[in-house]
Amino acid sequence: MIATSKWVLVHTEKGLQKLTEDIIAPYESEAKSVFPEVETAKLKEPANFSHSYSCKVLRSNIDVNRHMHNLCYLDVALETLPTEVYEKSANFSHVEIMYKSESKLGDTLACFYSYVPEEQAHYVTIKSEDEKVLHAIVKLT
Repeated sequence: MIATSKWVLVHTEKGLQKLTEDIIAPYESEAKSVFPEVETAKLKEPANFSHSYSCKVLRSNIDVNRHMHNLCYLDVALETLPTEVYEKSANFSHVEIMYKSESKLGDTLACFYSYVPEEQAHYVTIKSEDEKVLHAIVKLT
């Protein structure tokens, strides 16, 4: 299993902050990595979907930042899969999740399932109830 993430500095009142040398210096970041450098492309929302699912963000889904915990997006994606796809889900060897906008307690999520045959990939797009906000895209292969 390989996981990659990119981190940003977020001020609790001001939002995203630029990393400056004085902020970075005390942490003595290292150039070495356990895994080879993996460059991943941004996931794109499929044009069509064949199945949809709706759910509410529950208290048990919330992390210390008062957003839905990252792993809960995978749970939501698995719930969105059609039954016949879910029953074969043990065969998934690769999961990618692209997070775009946080989901908060009480939000209703509109989830859309797509299969992209040329990639042999299952996608779940997770949006706000009105479909105006993209929360995440999950790709399962």
